[in-house]
Amino acid sequence: PLGVFACVTGVSGSGKSTLVHDVLYRNLLRAKAQTTDQEPGACKSVIGAHRVREVVMVDQAPLARTPRSTAILYLGLFDRVRELFAAQPEAMAQGLTASAFSFNSGNGRCERCSGTGFEKIEMQFLSDLFVRCAECEGKRFQPHILKVRLHDKSIHDVLELTVSEAIQFFAQLGDERGLQISHGLKVLDEVGLGYLRLGQPLNTLSGGESQRLKLVGHLREAENAQRSVSDAQNSTGEAIGNLFIFDEPTTGLHFDDVAMLLQLFQRLVDNGHSIVVIEHNLEVIKCADWIIDLGPEAGDAGGELVAVGTPEQIAETENSHTGQFLRHVLSKSRKALPIIATQLLSTHEFHRGERLDQVAGEGLQKIAYDFERSGAYAQDDSIEFARAAEAAPRFRASSRNGAIHVHGAREHNLKNIDVKIPREQLVVITGLSGSGKSTLAFDILFAEGQRRFLDSMSPYARQFVEQLEKPDVDLVSGLPPTVAIEQRVTRGGGKSTVATVTEIYHFLRLLFAKTGTQFCPDCDLPVAKQSAASIVKQIEGAAKRGPLKVLAPLVKARKGFHTDVARWADRQGFDTLYVDGRLVPVSHFRKLERFKEHTIDVVVGAIDRKRITKARDVVRRALEIGRGTARLLDSKNRLSVMSTEMSCPSCGRAFEELDPRLFSFNSPHGACEECGGFGEIWDQDVQTGASADGESVLENELAAERESEWIEEDEARECPRCHGSRINAVARHVRVQGHTIDQFTNLSASEAMRRIDRLKFTDTHQAIAAGLVPEIQQRLRFMEKVGLGYLALGRSAKTLSGGESQRIRLAAQLGSNLRGVLYVLDEPTIGLHPRDNLRLLETLTALRNKGNSLVVVEHDDETMRHADHIIDLGPSAGIHGGEVVTTGALRDIEKNPNSETARCLSTPLCHPIRGSRRSLRDVENWIEVHGARANNLKEIDVRFPVGRLSVITGISGSGKSTLMHDVIWPAVREQLNQRKRAGNGDLFKLISGAQEIEAVYEVDQSPIGKTSRSTPGTYVKVFDEIRNLYAQLPVSRVRGYSASRFSFNAEGGRCETCKGQGVIKLEMNFLPSSYVPCEDCRGRRYNPQTLEVCYNGKSIGDVMEMTIEEAAQFFSAHPKIARPLSLLVDTGLGYLKLGQPSPTLSGGEAQRLKLVTQLKRGVSRAADERIRKMRKPGSTLYLLEEPTIGLHMADIELLLKVLHRLVDEGNTVIVIEHNVSVIAEADYIVDLGPEAGDAGGEVVACGTPERVAKNRVSRTAPFLRKVLNTSLAKKVLSF
Repeated sequence: PLGVFACVTGVSGSGKSTLVHDVLYRNLLRAKAQTTDQEPGACKSVIGAHRVREVVMVDQAPLARTPRSTAILYLGLFDRVRELFAAQPEAMAQGLTASAFSFNSGNGRCERCSGTGFEKIEMQFLSDLFVRCAECEGKRFQPHILKVRLHDKSIHDVLELTVSEAIQFFAQLGDERGLQISHGLKVLDEVGLGYLRLGQPLNTLSGGESQRLKLVGHLREAENAQRSVSDAQNSTGEAIGNLFIFDEPTTGLHFDDVAMLLQLFQRLVDNGHSIVVIEHNLEVIKCADWIIDLGPEAGDAGGELVAVGTPEQIAETENSHTGQFLRHVLSKSRKALPIIATQLLSTHEFHRGERLDQVAGEGLQKIAYDFERSGAYAQDDSIEFARAAEAAPRFRASSRNGAIHVHGAREHNLKNIDVKIPREQLVVITGLSGSGKSTLAFDILFAEGQRRFLDSMSPYARQFVEQLEKPDVDLVSGLPPTVAIEQRVTRGGGKSTVATVTEIYHFLRLLFAKTGTQFCPDCDLPVAKQSAASIVKQIEGAAKRGPLKVLAPLVKARKGFHTDVARWADRQGFDTLYVDGRLVPVSHFRKLERFKEHTIDVVVGAIDRKRITKARDVVRRALEIGRGTARLLDSKNRLSVMSTEMSCPSCGRAFEELDPRLFSFNSPHGACEECGGFGEIWDQDVQTGASADGESVLENELAAERESEWIEEDEARECPRCHGSRINAVARHVRVQGHTIDQFTNLSASEAMRRIDRLKFTDTHQAIAAGLVPEIQQRLRFMEKVGLGYLALGRSAKTLSGGESQRIRLAAQLGSNLRGVLYVLDEPTIGLHPRDNLRLLETLTALRNKGNSLVVVEHDDETMRHADHIIDLGPSAGIHGGEVVTTGALRDIEKNPNSETARCLSTPLCHPIRGSRRSLRDVENWIEVHGARANNLKEIDVRFPVGRLSVITGISGSGKSTLMHDVIWPAVREQLNQRKRAGNGDLFKLISGAQEIEAVYEVDQSPIGKTSRSTPGTYVKVFDEIRNLYAQLPVSRVRGYSASRFSFNAEGGRCETCKGQGVIKLEMNFLPSSYVPCEDCRGRRYNPQTLEVCYNGKSIGDVMEMTIEEAAQFFSAHPKIARPLSLLVDTGLGYLKLGQPSPTLSGGEAQRLKLVTQLKRGVSRAADERIRKMRKPGSTLYLLEEPTIGLHMADIELLLKVLHRLVDEGNTVIVIEHNVSVIAEADYIVDLGPEAGDAGGEVVACGTPERVAKNRVSRTAPFLRKVLNTSLAKKVLSF
């Protein structure tokens, strides 16, 4: 029916949109001879198109996407407003037309912001920033436009009025145009939009506001159309209206907005229009005059007409789903509603084309809507079904998020364990090295959390992501999103720096690009860009202080007579030139010296206090002639330059607008041309891509990065052009308050913090900096908190130690400000001095207090004391571990008799464990270093006793690694190579006393190779000897088998089905890869023929399955095999299998494996000396950097015994260590400091532990004193 509010209902998929959009709307358009973008829906006929004037589809598209459209503009009333302003005397005097008062076009709007009132600043990886235009101060128009007043209000003031205020303002004008505007705005006020400002951008309106404004627009158009056709009638003499079609108009609307919407619907119907609405909202459905219900179900089971009629008739239809819910709503809200309308509609039979309002007249309309328009239908709170079939689930409200539950964990050596990990707490997982800590933390918790995150991606996206394997566990529940902060996962790209890893550089680049001032690299003068209006404003200000001449540059430092320039000026009507600093009338211009450089400007006009109104036209003309540049000459003959372009006012060099990429050394826009952004040069052709061997620029860059990672420090030299700053000259000449970006990155984190605190910003820059400076500050603050305040921001990431790189990533995570995340950390205290431990623990506590959960794999007793919950795994390592020994607070752990952790905590080591220290008095030879000055070392003299255990201590960053790796290691190595017996090195003056050293071995913190083809047997090179042994057996010799036959990495003896891996990897595309045992070799890696060769009844496959302890006994008759295996047993690794893949080793196991590999070389060399040369071998120097990484307190005891045994055999061991147990065992200590970075690099104390403990300056002394006093007390008690 026409002239009513009709509603199409039915379950989702029943055919509502097809009927209304495809059939009704498109066929009506075709009937009206209008085009449609799609084919109309099939139907026999659509009759009655002539009974509607227009068919209007009111969709849910936003009113506007830009801020250029406003409410008054949308209603078409702004033209009247502009005409009113153009009719004012001030406007007419200046010749201003209505177009001058438009902020979307014309010459009256602000040039800088193009009439928007604000400027959009693209913040790259942050959301865009909108700041008020500095020129018009958000008023959209130029000053001369704003001076035109209408009843004491400027055009800006009018746009700032609310709709309600504007109705009164325009009504009081007494002008016909004012009354038109006032009347047009009244509709907005009536539909509850009186609070909107006239100039409010439409893209800032809510869904409900947009919906109502759109309907008001249609209402106004319809009213105008009705007036224009003078109540046009069709052939039968009936007034015709429009047909409005809505598709779920209540989506996103509040109940109160729905009431407003229904009032507008009623208003449209009252004006003779028809409405068809597709809707599910029962509040709308029950208010309809007529309902068409489709169904009964969705898809193939739908598409039929279930019922038509009034809401009451639909409610009584048994097979209508809508009717069931409508019945419930009507029974509640229709109690007081008169039922005349229902009776009238139910008894009347409609004829084709007959309208409802013809049947019932005005009385029916009033009765049917009295109740709904009062809004009472929305007041009944007892209505349970506000929307059909919608019920909110009830979630368990809890202040705590419960716990993470792990059930049936069998990954690696875990023995089907169940663990409960409380959330939003600091949980420490401890136990012997190899007991399963990292497996639980990383391979189960982190891997499962990461896997679940990736599961939320589409299968297509997942195939591009390297996925972690699904752990062997029955169930993990309560797991939040996970972030892993591991040790030494990566060395960082060749270009990574401390600032880029912590993201400080990202924010610095943005800060410099948006608030920096470009200076000319050649002239060191500031370069700026400004609009013509801004220049006019400055000149007007200057003219008030004194008269000015505005010049336009014509010739800049060019040789010649330049008579043509004078002729041009004369033709253009100019009378004066400014030639080489003198004013010359054009009529008196004479030929200039031909071979001398001349600079000529034309005087475009003069401006003073009286002629200030001419400024705009004069400046525009000068900028036009000077191509964006004009010059001012004041009464004192001083020149100043004004330019709309980014160009140097002195040499004219032009610059691109500042962009964050300009400061990136990973981008060709910002990288130094000479070193390619590396800051150092080793192979210029590779670095800059000159030797284009790769297929693409990217390949060349990656090749250079790979090369840079392995370049030794002495192979590269500092770039002479950028001096290590990595960026080009243009980027180095951008300044923020006098500071360049490379000056910032040269500072340490602590110094940068102080520098950034002193920066003060104003106006637009303040708005920009407000989002950037706090991000930089908090990241710098977190670097200080994790003990890295001494690191320079520009320091290469590849030069960081394992502990430093882990804490750098920790600082980056702290800066990300996440909440509700599970952080999994692997020994965050490594490489950290005991003094800094407390600050780190405070940082972790802060992370927890933000609402995050922390799982920390740790051996440090101080961390355990700070933990909320401890999980102790064990009881031993490897196959003897993998069980939960005990859980709870520290006091619960200490009570457990089976816990190795409890034993070490309750009975700490008594130092020295041998009972006494080796004397320093009878040391004959000392390794002496003089004038060491590498990195932060300050010309120090230091010495170490030969044949003793020495420990280098000090705060992180005090220079320990520098002393060992950059001074002692290269110096001793050079002497051994006999290239330099004595003399000065680059980084030290002299090293002496190394004559007694016959070999030197270094164990640094670089990770061991982690490929599945590497095993403990292959890593310590013992497997080569085993293969040689098997190749010597009679069966092998008869068959012609060589040692390579017994390698699982080479063809011949290995199983070719699994390529010697023992397992077959199944690629699962978008799922994690799966591994299944090889069916041919049953996981034994070799083919049957190879396995037939046996030694003492064991094949090579059986040997791979032996533990190191079993293998040491099995091969006891072969010293070359037994010796390294015994060393592994001594360091507590006897439980590992010879064939265990290296990736499955824990950090502590890998560290000891690396240590034993170096020790084995020294021990084997010494044994060879004894046997072959029949002499006592000289001392071997072992340089060890933090060998206790990843080791439990019980494992440290084993390590100390191995180190003591080495020293007892006459070797020299120098260790860098923070672990107090190792420091207390030293025969000699060198303590560096007192602080880190520039405040370090000096020898604070040296001597025995007892002597160093008494030092008042040493940062190590208090902790050493505490341990020694405990040991002393225990000795006294034992006596």
